Amino acid sequence: MFWIIFTILIAVALVASIIIGGILQRLSKEDRKRAAAMPSASAEEDDYLSAQRKGGRDRLEDLANDKNLIAKVIGFGGPIGFALLWVIVTLAISFHQVPAGHVGVVYEFGGIVAQTGDGPQWVAPWRTVTNATVQVRSFAFTNNPSAVAKDVQVLGGGLDSFSIETQDVFINARLDIQVSPRDVQTLYRTVGSDYVNQLIPQRVAQAFKDVTVTYRTVDIAPNRDEIKDEVELRLDAELDQFSIDVVALLIESISFSEAFTQAIENKQIATQEAARAAELISKSENEALAVIAEAEGVAGALVAEAQGKAEANRLITESINPLLVQWEAVQKLADNITIALLPSGEGIIIDPATLLSPPE
Repeated sequence: MFWIIFTILIAVALVASIIIGGILQRLSKEDRKRAAAMPSASAEEDDYLSAQRKGGRDRLEDLANDKNLIAKVIGFGGPIGFALLWVIVTLAISFHQVPAGHVGVVYEFGGIVAQTGDGPQWVAPWRTVTNATVQVRSFAFTNNPSAVAKDVQVLGGGLDSFSIETQDVFINARLDIQVSPRDVQTLYRTVGSDYVNQLIPQRVAQAFKDVTVTYRTVDIAPNRDEIKDEVELRLDAELDQFSIDVVALLIESISFSEAFTQAIENKQIATQEAARAAELISKSENEALAVIAEAEGVAGALVAEAQGKAEANRLITESINPLLVQWEAVQKLADNITIALLPSGEGIIIDPATLLSPPE
């Protein structure tokens, strides 16, 4: 549009310069005629009048010469100058430098007609070129924009989803996409240059809602990788029709409502306390079992000792007889005993007949 307006202005300037040049040439000719028509000085005129008449004629001739010169400059030099200006501006408008990692989308009177690669490009001056990136672009969905890297564009707040129990789930995510270089003009023609805002936010939000609603609340965090993979597959399938590839999807954080978070914390505390109580019970049971085992050991030892003593007494009882008693009594007597006192009415303590016989 600019080039067309500029060309019209140049054309008007060319015509104007030709017209002005023609007018000046005509005026120059008239001045020459007027100068030639002025009468010459007569002999009767004094020198002053003669000088005045000659000066007027000279001024008219000089004016005619000046107008003729200006007419030539405007009528001849003007068109050449305007033509050179038009050529320079046209070349400048026709040249476009498309940066690396971009393609040029070519517009003609508001409609997309072609696309170019990167580097220096020449297009018709009545066409315009818009640079469209085909590099990987990163978009963040977060409630904390200050924590986002500089090369990541914040496309929206956190993604609000819900679980199968309709518990609120809040997700912060990052999406990396890339447009196919071959199909940029198709994308711009069907969706427009603002394709990111037109296609991405609502599809990302809906994909997360469709996936998280199939999980219980307590299963969402442990299955974040599975959720990420499912959402990525859904987005890739939906955006592929627009020649947009999903390069990567990252779930940076998952959070829940304050009430649910508090309930989870209370449950964890109760679980820890129950585990601690179970540990104490187990320790007490082990100590009781140790005491029982020790008591059983002591009882067993006592029983064994009693059984041993009983067996010894039984054997001793079975081995006692009168002769053995007499033999043991003699063995207990001292070697120097010469007198023995016997109770009244008792016989001798030792039977001489058995004295020399060993006990059976």
